[in-house]
Amino acid sequence: MDEINTILASNRPADDVVADLKMKSIELPKWEILLHDYEPTLHSIVTDNTTRKDKIRKDGSKEVASRIHLGLEKLLVKRMTEFMFAIHVKRVYHNIDGSEVRQRIAKAIEAIYKYARIDTENIKRGNAYFASCEIFTIWYVVNKPNSLYGFNSKYKLKCLPSLLNTRRKSRTRKLLFSRHIRQTSIINGNKPIAVGKPS
Repeated sequence: MDEINTILASNRPADDVVADLKMKSIELPKWEILLHDYEPTLHSIVTDNTTRKDKIRKDGSKEVASRIHLGLEKLLVKRMTEFMFAIHVKRVYHNIDGSEVRQRIAKAIEAIYKYARIDTENIKRGNAYFASCEIFTIWYVVNKPNSLYGFNSKYKLKCLPSLLNTRRKSRTRKLLFSRHIRQTSIINGNKPIAVGKPS
């Protein structure tokens, strides 16, 4: 915990923080490589005409060989996510006893998670994490006046789990998938306000 606090110290330049957060102690395979293992329709059995040859009958007709692919990797990802989130994540708040303000803050945080449908998002994040080995979560605001969090607010918080090493077609996601994420001080529309790891 001391290392992350040192990296995120408020007196450090943003470029140095981003550079330190990008450093990794392990080398992860690229998503293009992982995708070939994860997606059963991309397995070599589908296109392999050498070991699994089509039969040519005596009358000249061709009997196409059966090529059955098994998505065991995809099933494994699903099972690991189920093991991880079968019991919903319970957040524990310390130092809130005897402080009404802290208790209200804890209730507001829980309400944010509830209305962001955090249990469903955790399943999505778990699947993305176990499939790609690396993800991030974008928390953003939507202009929508509400009182869901126990107080009146102009904004509603939402989250979007995303694979870190893929590119999506959506213009919004392309913008948000940048590895050089900078903190924004403008909270307007669907601007990202924080990036983090699964809770």
